[in-house]
Amino acid sequence: SFLYLSISSGSRTSINTRVYSYDCNVYPTKLDIMFDINEIDYMNDNYAWAKDPDAKFISDDDDQYGSTYDLLYNKNTGYKTILVVFDGIPKPAQMAHEAFHVMNGIFKEVDLEFNYNKNTGNEHLAYIIEWAVKCMCDAIEKEKKCKKKTK
Repeated sequence: SFLYLSISSGSRTSINTRVYSYDCNVYPTKLDIMFDINEIDYMNDNYAWAKDPDAKFISDDDDQYGSTYDLLYNKNTGYKTILVVFDGIPKPAQMAHEAFHVMNGIFKEVDLEFNYNKNTGNEHLAYIIEWAVKCMCDAIEKEKKCKKKTK
């Protein structure tokens, strides 16, 4: 996994937008994590839905929890991407909630299914959720360091 700071020179995009990006080594997708739900212009400039590239992100004043957007691609790189946007640093329950959505997004993208067989334990699901939480923890640590530097 790796981190990149994505800074757009576009007039509508904040120069302080930070995006933490991670490769999923098992499935062909990336996980991008942001900590500012107000960066709608940045999101529209840099991400699009594969099945509806003209659709736009909109501000949702009722959602102060966080959001996971799947079946996206990054307009700059062309990579399949799942975008998680938190409203600041999330609490563990928020991370668990969004990690489930990350797993679900990956499974939709690669057309995998939940296995209802009682003997499997669905380890493949657990490993993806674990990976997503590890990415979120890493992004949180990096975000905290960036915020300390800008104070």
